[in-house]
Order: sequence, then structure tokens, then C-alpha cells
Amino acid sequence: MKAILLAGGTGTRLRPLTGLMNKHMLPVYQYPMIHYAIHTLAEAGADEILLVTGRQSAGLFIDYLGSGEAFGARLTYLIQEQAGGIAQALDLAKPFIAPQEKFLMLLGDNLVEDSLKPYVEAYRGQEPGTAMVLLKEVPDPHRYGVPVFDSEGGIAAIEEKPANPATSYSVTGIYLYDGSVFDIVAVTQPSGRGELEITDVNNAYARQGKLRYEVLPGWWTDAGTFDSLHEAAGWMKDRMAAAGAGRAAGGADGAGGSAGTDEAGAAAESGEAAEPGEADEAGAGKSVPVEAVPPDDAPTPAATEESAAAMDASPADDDSASQG
Repeated sequence: MKAILLAGGTGTRLRPLTGLMNKHMLPVYQYPMIHYAIHTLAEAGADEILLVTGRQSAGLFIDYLGSGEAFGARLTYLIQEQAGGIAQALDLAKPFIAPQEKFLMLLGDNLVEDSLKPYVEAYRGQEPGTAMVLLKEVPDPHRYGVPVFDSEGGIAAIEEKPANPATSYSVTGIYLYDGSVFDIVAVTQPSGRGELEITDVNNAYARQGKLRYEVLPGWWTDAGTFDSLHEAAGWMKDRMAAAGAGRAAGGADGAGGSAGTDEAGAAAESGEAAEPGEADEAGAGKSVPVEAVPPDDAPTPAATEESAAAMDASPADDDSASQG
């Protein structure tokens, strides 16, 4: 399955940090935020990933991620010249998706504990022309899009950042669509802030009774604020420490546990990264495939170990992007 990863936006909630760099390149404990997003998509089975970002940030992503080979995926980069909302960024990706092809879309500041693979498989079985969103119960639903359920337990509508939320669930930045979504985006009108809102797209599915959902049981955060970024770093630190302890115990028993990490590291030991300027030459809506293999200091997540262990693979110490 293909995946679309949105890593643009202005990062206003994280200023002044985002005055220096795209928020998706900010560190979350051991890695830049974007590292976890790519790993999540690849682990879910996405072998072709389209990363949508702004012109000023594209070089950073290419330098760090390269072709995506170290993650077991092929990365293509697409430039969003101006921030116009999540749905507008999605619409730019239309040439990447075949008619009626099903795909996964992730906002790059969404960090999640659970594997997305079961939800991808569930969506594969859904009827054409439907969509799926993933929900999470949170203590502060007023910060997010909030689902309103009908009498049969389906989503009747999604309210964006309501003052009095109808439920304690948030709509996460994890979506599954097929090619029909582009027909909906084409007739979606800009909101009061002049952007194409993904909530309006999802509500179009909901009005037709075509919006399905699943609930994430594990940890999830939108790392777009200082508090949530700090929380995410602490959670990742604890997770990696637990994974390291598990591997140490396995090694003591003679079981080992570094094969996946070693394979991923070996995959990054040839070729050179694409020059950052390649992205700057791309116009709006033009994708830039990067075929070069990542350099020695590229990230090296494991290909075969569990996700926590995979993200514990260490790039070089000097290695150093949700819309809004």
C-alpha cells in the first residue's frame, strides 16, 4: 500500500523553535520527529511513501532520509509551495494515487505506539468509496476534531475543536482513503481561514454513511506543542530503554537480537545522498523521486525486530515535518 506523509505547515505552536527549522525535524529524544513517522508507515507495509513538505525544508528531509531504503521504503518528495490546509496538501498528491487505489495518510507530528498494520488490513476489506479514521480517547478533546456518534454507533459528524465536546475522543492524524477522496476534495470549499480542511472532507464521507473508524488502544500524541513534544520525548526514551533491556536479556540467553539492526545498517553503507538543491528545483505539485541510497550517517531502523527495537538503531551523533 502507498502512503502519504504530510510534513509541511508553519509550526506556529512551536515557535520560536520552528523559526529555525521545520517542526518535523525537531528532536524527539533520539531522532528527529519525522524518523518515527517514516518508520510507522514502513512497518505498516507502506513500501512507497510520498512526503509532502514546503520548499524551504525539503533539503533537510532529503539529507536525513535519502531514498528511504534504510527504512525499507521508496521515498518521493513533493513540494507544497504555500500552506493551504491538509486537504490541499492531499490534493497535490493525486498523481501519486491510481483511481480507486487505497492508501494511508499520516500527519508527520502524530506519534503512535500501536502498529497501523491491523487497520490497513481492515481498510483493505472495506467497500470502495469509503474512508476510515483512527480515534483516541484523550483528556482534552477540545484541542482536536471530535466525533459525534449516531444512535447506531457510527460517526454522524466531526466537530473541529468544540468548546463543549460531545465525546472524549479525538480524531487522530491517521486516515485511510481511496481515490474517491480526490473527488470530495475537488468540491470542498475553503474554510474561514482560507484553507481546505480535512474535517470537511471527512464530514462529506460521514454524511453519506461512508466514514468508518477504529480506536487506538495504546499511546498516541500530536507532538505539535511544547508540552506534547516533551511528553513524546519522555515516552520514546522509556520505550527505547525497555527495548534495550529486552535485547540485553535476550543476548544473555544466547538469543541475540541485533540481526534486524545489522541488516538495516548494512543497507545504508553504499551510495551518496541526493543534493538538497534537487528539492528546491521542484515546483508546486511536482514530485522529486530520489533514487540515491542513504549515506553512512542515515537512520538505520531495524527491518525485522519489533518497532520499539527498530527505532533504537542509532544514526551518527551529528545527525541533526500535521500542517500547522
